[in-house]
Amino acid sequence: MAEREELARLRKENRILQEEREILRKAAAGERAAVRFQFIAVEKAHHALGRLCRCLRVTRSGFHAWLKRPESARVKRDRHLKVLVHASFAASKGRYGSPRIHEDLLEQDERVSRKRVIRLMQEEQLS
Repeated sequence: MAEREELARLRKENRILQEEREILRKAAAGERAAVRFQFIAVEKAHHALGRLCRCLRVTRSGFHAWLKRPESARVKRDRHLKVLVHASFAASKGRYGSPRIHEDLLEQDERVSRKRVIRLMQEEQLS
């Protein structure tokens, strides 16, 4: 009877270790806390929240605080600029690159750097 209990305990422990290894493998790219929290938000449907937080070395309270935190001004501005970048790209029938789209935005009195336009285009996979 003791052997069966130990076998059951070892199987459970093995299952937990395999799950933690899978979590770490998937999250290997994320270094910043915000990236870790985004990963947790996606994966919490598949894994226990406590286990995800423990594997990624963040607190549960930190994750819940991140969920309730309002969007930053930069994220809001990026979302607005992405709409304008898409509009300019579509108006050019997909021909304009970052220099011309940057020029279009400046003509619309949008103060934005060319590097930001490049980043937004890359995020939206416009090329």
